[in-house]
Amino acid sequence: MAKISMHEPKKTLIFNPARVLIGVVRSVRAAAELTQTTAQGISNAANGKAITSTGYYWRHEYPDKVEIEISDIGVLTLEEYDEMCDLKRSYVKSHKIKNKRVIGLGNKK
Repeated sequence: MAKISMHEPKKTLIFNPARVLIGVVRSVRAAAELTQTTAQGISNAANGKAITSTGYYWRHEYPDKVEIEISDIGVLTLEEYDEMCDLKRSYVKSHKIKNKRVIGLGNKK
């Protein structure tokens, strides 16, 4: 029998193409339901295997490094969040991710 990995859902942050926080959902699965796409694409973007998914940037919440508050929505930028979490990620110019579902693979080295 295959071993099934069960873990706690990770809060997932949604950043718009302009790289500003626009929402927080309770899990990658909830994000997939919200955007009507696959959880795998969002997970890949949140983990750094892809740059974006469904035209948005995605990140997992790291509560041990940054505490996200409701007042951060519309204010916190992706670059600020990545810096606070010590994440090295690539970004795309916002006009290039309009009408795209998934863009690019990989992280900045």
